[in-house]
Amino acid sequence: MGGASVAAAAGLSPREARAAAPEVRVRVERRTVEVGRPFSVEVEVKSDDRGRVQDPGDPIMPDLPGLRISFRSSGMSRSMSYRNGLMSSETTRTFVYNVTALRPGVYPLKVGVDDGGKVLFAKEVPSVTAEGAAMPTATAAAGVQGSRGQTPSVGGQAPSKERLGQEVFTQLVANKRRAYVGEAITVQWEVWQRVTANIEVDMLPVFKDFYTIELSAGEALEQFVGGRQWRVHPAVRRILFPQKSGILEIGGGSLTVAPTAGFGLFSRPRGRAFAVRGEPVKIEVLPLPATDQPPGFSANNVGSYSLSVEIDRTDVEEGEALTATFTIAGDGNLKVFDPGEWPTPKGMRSYPPKEKFEQRIRDGRVYGVREFEVLYVADKAGAAALPVKKIHFFDPERERYVVSESARTLITVRPRAADGPARDAADPREAERSVEATNTNGAEDQAGELSSVLGTSSLQRGEERRAWLTDKRWKRGMLLAPGVGIAALSIAAMGRRMRPSERKLEARRHRGQARRLLTRARAGVESGVDFEASLGALVQAAAVRKAGDDAVGLERGRLLEALRGAGCPDTEVALVGATLDACDAARFGAVARDPADRRRLLSDVEALLASWGVV
Repeated sequence: MGGASVAAAAGLSPREARAAAPEVRVRVERRTVEVGRPFSVEVEVKSDDRGRVQDPGDPIMPDLPGLRISFRSSGMSRSMSYRNGLMSSETTRTFVYNVTALRPGVYPLKVGVDDGGKVLFAKEVPSVTAEGAAMPTATAAAGVQGSRGQTPSVGGQAPSKERLGQEVFTQLVANKRRAYVGEAITVQWEVWQRVTANIEVDMLPVFKDFYTIELSAGEALEQFVGGRQWRVHPAVRRILFPQKSGILEIGGGSLTVAPTAGFGLFSRPRGRAFAVRGEPVKIEVLPLPATDQPPGFSANNVGSYSLSVEIDRTDVEEGEALTATFTIAGDGNLKVFDPGEWPTPKGMRSYPPKEKFEQRIRDGRVYGVREFEVLYVADKAGAAALPVKKIHFFDPERERYVVSESARTLITVRPRAADGPARDAADPREAERSVEATNTNGAEDQAGELSSVLGTSSLQRGEERRAWLTDKRWKRGMLLAPGVGIAALSIAAMGRRMRPSERKLEARRHRGQARRLLTRARAGVESGVDFEASLGALVQAAAVRKAGDDAVGLERGRLLEALRGAGCPDTEVALVGATLDACDAARFGAVARDPADRRRLLSDVEALLASWGVV
């Protein structure tokens, strides 16, 4: 009976006839293999396209602990035939895998495919016998890996069984869930898919309350997990530094997935698009320990660092200069590291350092080098010494405060040499005049020797040209010029009076910025959101403006000294220093403040800024 007759006997039209179930075949390179030596397995899936709603899924490989399976390649072919007035189409997809036995034994390769929610297995299940000694534990533990031998998950966290049952899902992987304020955390946002689909990112993960450094995410990897082949996209990879203590949450992001069927030119939509939302990750952030904390410790000094110093010369003459290069290097967020004050030898004066900074990523960790070139000028002869410079930081791995210090260096300052006898050189200006006189005389002599002897009667005379500037025009111009000049000066003066000066414009910009920061600080009094950051930025900007242009870029201690030099009383200087320290302590989790403390601090700052004329 023909295909059309079978369809008619079933009461269906040829177009409504149900497609035959997919056919799965498994071929192995050899049935007896050696442990640790890879062999290939080929899976062929044939499906009848007639009446089929969707193509069968990718092969479901056996999840056997003694086997390591990785995807190698795939291909597809399609054939069409016309028989008994009925058009039929058949698709053949071929998948090739690399399989390695990790220990001896017999392994049945039971392979299936998902056909509309029902798993169909191959009729023939080949078995492979592995012989030889078992592989080392470290090598066998790497069984679940990508096709390039890389594990895309940062922390080695395998997805849950619930996620592996989905077609597409996302996950956030962090290398640690518990860290100190300022400690580095590596996070990767991955998109896993096991079906062909068009994927659009709706929202990336949200890294609020973290200082972030973006890393290269890398390429997509093929990964075999849970008996299925997955394509893992490391979409976002960052290094995070928590800026406050508590339970901090990283948003999971969201996707829109539009499934497709077929490959290449034969691709077509399959079903409706659906949304995928990632689960957020919570990080427990601990405040820096108060025990053994050095006085005035900065919460930015978290990591592992070392300090060294190099001096370009140790023997100078009085009045000469030398350069000391202090180098801080190590793992951590060195860009915001606070080195503190730089030492100055007795009998010398120093100038603000010239800074160089270099940062690079090494093995997923931030490594930085900061150099500070400090210029010293010897003011007094004699023996001097560059004092020991110390830096304090908190090492999160050892969970304690550490000190690194530079070496003490001796410097010899020789007395200034006596001035030498004056040189018997003539005045350079007299020499120039003598040279000019010589050149002039030479030119006159040369002109006298070469000039032709002609009488006045033999010279040709041209017609006399009438001058444009007549007496009448001269008088008219002299009368009009003062009036034009006075009018121009009047217009310029009027323009200057009507236009605000640059100083007023700059003051207006500073007042506008101060009002915005003050508004944000007032809004965060009750909740604490952005209160310390806004108030600290406001006080810092006002103090720099009060101290003058020379205070730009100064460290906190020097800034306070500049305020005293500008005539500010000690009470105001103390309030500025206490406010900045309090904002840093509350912002980085060392001290927690309640709304009452914030209101009192804001009131003191408002009174100070009002006395300075800032707001």
